[in-house]
Amino acid sequence: MAVDPGNRETSSFSFAWDICVPNTCKSDHLTSLFQQAADGIADTIGGKLDIQASCSKEHHDDWVDDPLTIFVTVLMSFFAIIILCCSIVDGLDMIKEGDKAQVKDNSDNNDPVPLQNVVEFGDGKDDVKSDTALDDSIIVTTSMLPRESTAGLVEHEMGLNGDVKQAKKIKKTSSKQNILKQVVEAFSLNVNAPKLLSTNPSPESLHCLNGIRVLSMWWVIIGHTYSTMRPRTSHQVVVNGAEMFQKGDEVLYQGIYNAQFSVDSFFLLSGLLVTYLFLKQLKKDGLSFKRVSLFYFHRIWRLTPLYAVILLCFMAYYKYAVSGPLSLNEQEIYGESAKCRKYWWRNLLYINNLTPVKDTCMLVTWYLANDMQMYIISPLVILPLFYFPIGGVLLAVGLVAMHITTNAVAFYEAGVGSDMFERQYIKPWCRIGPFAIGMLVAFILYKTKCNMNLFKRKGLHYLTLFIMWVAGIGLCCFVIYIQFDNGWSGASRWGLDPTVVYGSLDHVGWAAGLALIILLCCTGHGGLINRMLSWSAWLPLARLTYGAYLIHINLMYVYIYNRQSMIYYTDYSIAYFFIGHLMLSYGAAFVFSVAFESPMMALEKIILPRRN
Repeated sequence: MAVDPGNRETSSFSFAWDICVPNTCKSDHLTSLFQQAADGIADTIGGKLDIQASCSKEHHDDWVDDPLTIFVTVLMSFFAIIILCCSIVDGLDMIKEGDKAQVKDNSDNNDPVPLQNVVEFGDGKDDVKSDTALDDSIIVTTSMLPRESTAGLVEHEMGLNGDVKQAKKIKKTSSKQNILKQVVEAFSLNVNAPKLLSTNPSPESLHCLNGIRVLSMWWVIIGHTYSTMRPRTSHQVVVNGAEMFQKGDEVLYQGIYNAQFSVDSFFLLSGLLVTYLFLKQLKKDGLSFKRVSLFYFHRIWRLTPLYAVILLCFMAYYKYAVSGPLSLNEQEIYGESAKCRKYWWRNLLYINNLTPVKDTCMLVTWYLANDMQMYIISPLVILPLFYFPIGGVLLAVGLVAMHITTNAVAFYEAGVGSDMFERQYIKPWCRIGPFAIGMLVAFILYKTKCNMNLFKRKGLHYLTLFIMWVAGIGLCCFVIYIQFDNGWSGASRWGLDPTVVYGSLDHVGWAAGLALIILLCCTGHGGLINRMLSWSAWLPLARLTYGAYLIHINLMYVYIYNRQSMIYYTDYSIAYFFIGHLMLSYGAAFVFSVAFESPMMALEKIILPRRN
């Protein structure tokens, strides 16, 4: 809308007004209707009002003519049928095995004399029958075989009947049946759901990382809960946008406004886990081409299937799921879906953070691209850490220095108040610092075997622990709360020099503080904080973190842009929406993980069985 006050200095402003109208209305008709009303108002105020109406029609039924949506629907249905069938077959097999176990228990209780060398072949008419069946061809209780026959069941069969070909055939059939059973279990809900919800951690894992991972994901969700509601030039979601902006000047709200540091927590954890596990593997198995190949294959297999499925669903369903007066205009909604249909390959190649933001599909996945790129180059530091520790440490420190330098240059060139998202926020050379710090922490944990004794004298020991705790917590709090006076609700109040210094050090500062806390928790000096972060209830939620990250913001947009009225912002409304988004995100993550992520991980173990 343009305003021209006549003889006074010309000025203009614009705003969007969204209303629901019958779906038979046309854009030109509405433009004409509202322009007539606006002309009457313009005559009164002595200016000029230009109206442009754009209709966003309901498109819920258009998917029947969309080949991609039909394909994705058929694909999802196919997976649902496979999962249902495998779950039923596996369930029946579990019932059958339970009945057999009960029969065996009853038989053991009635027969005080242990049987030895009891084997049944074929129909068992001429042999002593066993009370435990393994398959249809051979019935044997392996615990009853003599110790000298431990070389294998096939040899035992050969000694009894001399039929070598038959024995090999039995072994081959048994192997095929075992693989088929593993495939069925890979897609079975009876297996995958309990695994996802299990609270039994591995004894060798770094337990405190589970709590950090979950809390960081919650921080991401509350940050996006706020950002999806913030007023923008193209649309308004809340009624009292000015009041919402003013919250940025409150100290307590800095935790929400600075949720960006949750991503640095993930970078830190990624660098730590990749390095720690690879160093342990190198010590156990040494370096080989196969080891390096599996290093990359596992990562791609671990991340890509679930990523591709959620990306497909977004491409196919998003534009049909969003409709309402609070949504972005039709062109932007369809444009978001069209970008994914055109540039999806950038996401699956993990290079979408290196392309223009205006062409980026599922913008939140910029993190995955950075993480994969850092993972790819990580052996260039991990191998020196293992074979030439001093050189490896210097390389990791060099990456931190590169992070600081590139951020300083980016902020200096952009100036105060510039949008740094595309220039700095999503670029790997500007985000690799926390990842490198995680690698250094992993090296310390590996060298000390998670048992770090600082000083023999108790006085110096406790003093050092106190300094480390204060430094760790202090750094994290300083990075978050130092910006409370920087004008979140308006123009930046900081000059160029403070902006450059803070912008170059904030991410590594947060990572360094969190690294100290992790180091203390993993080496037995965590106390109450370590017990809280290592709580077993975090474990199921930690397994769902990846799925929740991929899907949470899409659920937020679907909810917000399908509302028929605006939201009045309060602290309670933010808390309410956050809890709702949190529950829905983890619920959806569970469905996608149990249907796609868990089966793919199980199939990897079948394809590439691990050595004992």
